[in-house]
Amino acid sequence: MAAVLGLRLALSVNHALEVPEDNMTFCSDSMNVLYWIRGRSREYKPFVANRIGEIHTSSHPKQWRHVPTKVNLADLVSRGRTIKQLQSDVIWWNGPEYWRLDPVRNSSFVRLVRVQALKQEQRRQGSLSTVEYADAELEIIKNAQREAFSDEYNALINTKDLLKTSKLLGLPPRIDKKIDY
Repeated sequence: MAAVLGLRLALSVNHALEVPEDNMTFCSDSMNVLYWIRGRSREYKPFVANRIGEIHTSSHPKQWRHVPTKVNLADLVSRGRTIKQLQSDVIWWNGPEYWRLDPVRNSSFVRLVRVQALKQEQRRQGSLSTVEYADAELEIIKNAQREAFSDEYNALINTKDLLKTSKLLGLPPRIDKKIDY
């Protein structure tokens, strides 16, 4: 599984550079893999369970993010790019464009997440770990979903049908039991 190989490589580089492990973020373009990582390894068949177990031993599920396939750095090599092609590949050297977003344009969301994280941790200052940041980001998203879709949320919590006027009616909405709402 590519996620395990990426994790092993990242941990090896991390050890050499002495970067705190909770400041590491891992990416996968596979939503299935990310779903497995958020689950418990014993829920899966042995092949997947062993790999997910290794991922859980060395990282936290909240350190894992989705990356679109088009800008997945790992895929550049696996698609047969040559060294010469990689030398001139902007994504290979600089990462996807969204990694380089203008901080001024995006600072309000970053600030919001930071404030939420500090509030959750009941402190006023200090640096945040990747896990703390991810927890805060998830809390903001959950609150926004509950606010924007309060009728749907209440219906799902109470195992009732959605209203016929619901914008979510064409989708299969559900409450993710792995995420504490």
